[in-house]
Amino acid sequence: MSHYTHLSIEEREKSRVMLEQGMSICAIARILSRSPSTISREFKRNSYAAHHAQKKYMKRKSNCGRKSVLKHNEKIRNYVIQRLKLRWTPEQISGRAKLEKQAFSISYNTIYRAVHSGILPIEIKKIMRFMNKHKKRKSTNDNRGKIPNTVNISQRPSGCTNRSRFGHFESDTVLGMRKTGLLGTHVERKSGFLVAFKLE
Repeated sequence: MSHYTHLSIEEREKSRVMLEQGMSICAIARILSRSPSTISREFKRNSYAAHHAQKKYMKRKSNCGRKSVLKHNEKIRNYVIQRLKLRWTPEQISGRAKLEKQAFSISYNTIYRAVHSGILPIEIKKIMRFMNKHKKRKSTNDNRGKIPNTVNISQRPSGCTNRSRFGHFESDTVLGMRKTGLLGTHVERKSGFLVAFKLE
């Protein structure tokens, strides 16, 4: 009569992980070089761990087969499509759904995946492509608030930086206490000569 030996802690952990991955008792036994009856007994002895492992496997399997909500829920699909046609971003759509306290919630990642995977109409993908191009062009050409034909401070002559040459001025504005007045200032860097004037 063969003598039954319990699995080691390491073997128990390995068997639990393999069970979570959906492997059969025979396959686990073969990998651990144990008899199927030994593996079966261990799972029966620790039925909670075995049940928990199997439950995790079934849940993961179910999640893998889950379909996109935008493919199977027409209400959510129409909500998203209508707003994408209005040039809303997925982030705006997701946030607006929360603010409006819709009966559903949808993440912007889900919307992006639906666009790129072809779940949504091809026209939506074209709209998104146009929005991305426009955004990039706007970010590279947006010069609002910039003074034209200026030279970066890092490119100023060494005589200005080390204050060895006269004639280099540095300008600034100074706001008074309680925001009651505004001054413009010009300071010659070598001599420290200051010119200040009130700004309206």
